[in-house]
Amino acid sequence: MGCETSKIRFDESMRLLDYGFANYDSVTVGRKGDVIDKVLVNKGDKEYLEAVLERDCYLLLPKGETGNITKEIVLPEFVESPITEGQEIGELIVKMNGKEIERVKLVSNINVNKASLKEIFIKTLKSFLTNY
Repeated sequence: MGCETSKIRFDESMRLLDYGFANYDSVTVGRKGDVIDKVLVNKGDKEYLEAVLERDCYLLLPKGETGNITKEIVLPEFVESPITEGQEIGELIVKMNGKEIERVKLVSNINVNKASLKEIFIKTLKSFLTNY
């Protein structure tokens, strides 16, 4: 900070921290592992998987200003198996007043293996009988 003494440097650091805490708030958008949506699994041993946040997501905003915060979820209609836990399947885009300010990966919360021929046959038969 270019201060002459460590006492001045300490005092100036405290002033900066006081300013930050007095004028800004941290807003939680989501926490790691929060379920955002479900995704259909094609040819998997499970029908759906849940898309979860890969990491915590926070926004630092001036106090009293919430702005127009929107979340856009980008996920495919379905995913092909096999899928491993933690594999990226989409993303969450956070915008404020229409401007993108954060992106967080959406990942699978489970492993999904390829379905066997028998499992695919049973799923197809169930689908046919329930839609008929």
